[in-house]
Amino acid sequence: MPPERALVFIAMAIRLRDTAHKLEKEELRELIAEVSSFGVMSNRQIAKLIKNKMNHVAISRLMNKTSKTGGNVNGSDLEKIRAIIFSKSINKTDYKLVLEVLDNGTSQNMLTRITGVAQSTISKKRKDGFIQSKSIV
Repeated sequence: MPPERALVFIAMAIRLRDTAHKLEKEELRELIAEVSSFGVMSNRQIAKLIKNKMNHVAISRLMNKTSKTGGNVNGSDLEKIRAIIFSKSINKTDYKLVLEVLDNGTSQNMLTRITGVAQSTISKKRKDGFIQSKSIV
């Protein structure tokens, strides 16, 4: 996903996470539909992001996605994911922040999908000792 598009997606996902509890049902549906239009998150991931204000079955009726969106995303790390997108866009990817997001529960596949940071690069950096997991230290 191009960085500009990823940043729009992240901004909308943050807005959804932070305002879902305040929105009227129709406004919530519209915002969920916008976030789902990016094809990044599954209905269950969106339900988790909004703390099940709307269940995943209702969300699935709003979504028109056709591709698989497996993986996990930790909603509390959306700002960190945004920072990774920025750092990557200026060719200074913050791999320590990448690892922190992964350690907090976002899957490598999902992080790659959103940020464009290659899974092979993350694995190589870990292997070379550039970044270490909190659980290893």
